[in-house]
Amino acid sequence: MEVVKAICDRMAVMQNGRVVEEGPVYDIFSNPQHPMTRSFISSLFQFDLPDRLLRNSAGTVVKIHFVAPQAEEAVITGMLKQFEVKGNILHGKIEYIHDTPLGILILELNGEPAEVQRAMDYIASRTHRLEVIR
Repeated sequence: MEVVKAICDRMAVMQNGRVVEEGPVYDIFSNPQHPMTRSFISSLFQFDLPDRLLRNSAGTVVKIHFVAPQAEEAVITGMLKQFEVKGNILHGKIEYIHDTPLGILILELNGEPAEVQRAMDYIASRTHRLEVIR
């Protein structure tokens, strides 16, 4: 897949000899539509968060999916300035497909529950997707 990300503009995903999804490489990596493609792309972006990090975290742990152009904006800085929460980066990964960023960040948020929720709403409105892990 590194070769596809580096040199291809478009790609097709096949299952059982038939095309189940096709389109621009970045679109398929950032927003796969077919269940098989979602599973495949998810496996490429999987990284293990050590259990001790989850056990030792006292706050809400979220996984944030960034796509261009939000991946280059100061979303986390804005959230920390605007809301009474503390953030701790637990893990992250950024891929570049044709110089366009696509990333995942796992963040621990600490603070009053209502303020943490407001912070999560802020992040969710400015990123591709936010998932609560714990």
